[in-house]
Amino acid sequence: MLAETMGYTFEDWSSTDFSDFSLRVNGSTVSVKNDEVQVLVYQGGAQIGAKSFSVHRLNDDYYFSDPSSVKNWAYNFVDVADYTDVKFDLEKQSSGVITVAAVENNISKASASTYYKGEAYCEGSICYEEP
Repeated sequence: MLAETMGYTFEDWSSTDFSDFSLRVNGSTVSVKNDEVQVLVYQGGAQIGAKSFSVHRLNDDYYFSDPSSVKNWAYNFVDVADYTDVKFDLEKQSSGVITVAAVENNISKASASTYYKGEAYCEGSICYEEP
């Protein structure tokens, strides 16, 4: 999860700069699969929208490649959405700890870590070892 917000008003939308958000992963052996994240939108517990967006890596952070396209799409859910979420898959090429953090304006808002002894891949926050 990159970020989760509750209630999405016009004021929220107009003040949001999607270039301020990133997904921080540790080390060069961990990457976001296909350089893509999916933004999910919910109302009353039901998913009402989803769209995939390209991301690019800068050091250990993944940023939206086109933040304005995310903002333009998000406008469809102003005063309708209760909350949003971001889904992503990770790939890991060697053993060690995977740490992922949701970052806004270079401040970590949430993070999670897990250890894998061999090659692994992750679907969101759930990671699996390769057989």
